[in-house]
Amino acid sequence: MKVKILLVIPVLILVAVGYAVIRPGTNAASKPVAPDQTGVLQELSTVLHKMDTLTVLTIEGTITARDLVDSSRNMETTFCYTRNGQEAYYRVGRQEMISLQDAYIVVAHDVHKVFLSPPREVVNPMKLSVGKEATLLAEEGYAITRSVNEAGVHISLLNRRHPTCRAYDITFDSTGWIKQTYMRVTDEAHPTDTTRDKFIGIRISSCKPGVVRKELLNSSRYIKISNGVAVALTGYELIKDR
Repeated sequence: MKVKILLVIPVLILVAVGYAVIRPGTNAASKPVAPDQTGVLQELSTVLHKMDTLTVLTIEGTITARDLVDSSRNMETTFCYTRNGQEAYYRVGRQEMISLQDAYIVVAHDVHKVFLSPPREVVNPMKLSVGKEATLLAEEGYAITRSVNEAGVHISLLNRRHPTCRAYDITFDSTGWIKQTYMRVTDEAHPTDTTRDKFIGIRISSCKPGVVRKELLNSSRYIKISNGVAVALTGYELIKDR
């Protein structure tokens, strides 16, 4: 079962991510979910589906990550995601990824390299119906709360014994647009050790449905043709995946 962090994917796989997977866990003490909590889970799934089914949009914001074991992996950086149907661009910090119909391009500004590989499909991660997802989440033993304040609607899932995702919080406005999310995920190699957990947060500063940053989906922005040969940005090394 996947808990969404918005983009997260294309965006968060670089940070943690990918999507943090809530697997049906033997360590996740399950308990019956009250009818009103089932309704909250259906509301959560509906919000996540809304974002996932959009194929033309631009989102910008900030990602923060904290690793309790390795502070060198802590980060706070901006991100940008724009999609136009089966083409998408996403940037996290100094890394850019462009998925086009004829190529997949990764620009690593920190090492001055451009990686070129065959195209990849832009997929929507939400595969199940709203009701089915809510049912699966209900089996994961989470304490579920919902509140409303000036920031919007806030839904929180908490299970300190869960083997993959101990906490998931999301805030969205009255129309269902996500404003921020937060996760506490375990170390896969040591799922019961809370001192190894990782924290991931996303704050959305701008969400524009129907708007595309077309200049970011232009391959010539990253790779140019010189004398019939593809070359990368000035001063960058082009590496092709054969």
